[in-house]
Amino acid sequence: RTGTLEPSKEPFSVHREKILNTAKRLVDNTKQLVSGAASDEDALKAAAIAAEKTISDLSEAVKVGAGALSLEDVETQVMLLNSCKDVAGALSTLIDATKDAWGKPVTDPFMNDLKTSAKDMVQSVRYVERSFTLLC
Repeated sequence: RTGTLEPSKEPFSVHREKILNTAKRLVDNTKQLVSGAASDEDALKAAAIAAEKTISDLSEAVKVGAGALSLEDVETQVMLLNSCKDVAGALSTLIDATKDAWGKPVTDPFMNDLKTSAKDMVQSVRYVERSFTLLC
């Protein structure tokens, strides 16, 4: 059904670790993307592909985890899903900033944009981590 999460048969705590581990991987992907701006094109492409896979994994883990919450806790489910959506948006911005900064000198303004985007990305992921940590 559209607009409804599939209820999970497992308690939320089972999903929490997967979500937190996936979020940690996404922070590592962020570091790879930033360093990819100073690397060759293949390294940058590999970092972007890894980040795309990880955000997909995180989205699925958050969706399943939110489904493990009680049906009466719709506000929390929406908050968790929106926090993941914010991470995906921050990742998109980071990838764009990385492409713009690729091959530029460290003093180029695009490098400052990359640094800001990376910080925003990490903050978004940390918000997801805190949110899921507080629920258990």
